[in-house]
Amino acid sequence: MDFPLASTLSGVKSVVLTTIANSEKRRLKTVDISCKRSCSGCCRRYVEITVAEASIIVSFLKQKKLWDSVKEKAERASSMAKKVPSNAWFKMGIKCPILDDGDLCSAYPVRPPVCAVHYAKSDPAVCNPSKFSNQKYDPIEFLEEFAESRKKLGSTLAGYGVLQVVLPLPTALLMADRISVKTGLSYD
Repeated sequence: MDFPLASTLSGVKSVVLTTIANSEKRRLKTVDISCKRSCSGCCRRYVEITVAEASIIVSFLKQKKLWDSVKEKAERASSMAKKVPSNAWFKMGIKCPILDDGDLCSAYPVRPPVCAVHYAKSDPAVCNPSKFSNQKYDPIEFLEEFAESRKKLGSTLAGYGVLQVVLPLPTALLMADRISVKTGLSYD
């Protein structure tokens, strides 16, 4: 089924991009953040997003011709999400399906707000559950930015049922693809 919801999803895209931009500005002012390109330890955490946020990501990935690869990984991770408790996700090292083979986020410009507001003070090696360390994992989360994004997202999606549904990220991506939301959005 097709949903012509370009204006609503344009609002969702705006919320996502604003959250990312605001978080990036705060990150640049926070000197003790240790995150580096491709450290991606945090990308092994259980994350839930709305189907609307997933629609933005899927649309972006399709335009960049990356969706087929991500979809395969999302199918595998989605079946894990049904079997594995959320608190075990990180310990098992289950990677986000959006990560490419070099551990870079394939949808970084439109990544979920929950990801955009999360950083760490600790050594990036401590963030990766597959690498044992005696050091403490020390996250920094811009919770005000996240709360604001949830508030704006809620008002943008009021009355849009399925787009408001919150699911594990891999499942949300597959749901967004299945309902074939016609975003009409471009990512140039």
